[in-house]
Amino acid sequence: MSVEKVKNHLEFLGFDVALASEDGPEQGTLLAKHPIRWNIRITVKPDWMFLDASVVLDPKSINFGAANRQNAGVGPVKVSLDDDGDLYCALFYIGAYDRQNLGYALDALETGITMALEPFYNESR
Repeated sequence: MSVEKVKNHLEFLGFDVALASEDGPEQGTLLAKHPIRWNIRITVKPDWMFLDASVVLDPKSINFGAANRQNAGVGPVKVSLDDDGDLYCALFYIGAYDRQNLGYALDALETGITMALEPFYNESR
């Protein structure tokens, strides 16, 4: 899977993309920032990609029950709260780069983040 193809795809969608590192464990990881969409990180490997994002939450909104309920569904995006109480969303993409499939994965991650955030602000604890 070509890191350059994924980078070009993200830039076409308006992301500002940087390579996390030229070598080491972060090699092949892209950091993508967007003025409107969620900022994401994509690790690109020959046969798979891992897309993830962290969203800083208001400490008063932390709701572990909401995170657990989000994962009870069969959606492709998995949700957790990190040590700081921030929302962490991740999606695993299997297969070689394909423009249409990466588009679907990006849309799924975006929708998953938006849906995951809703209960944190609209449910009582």
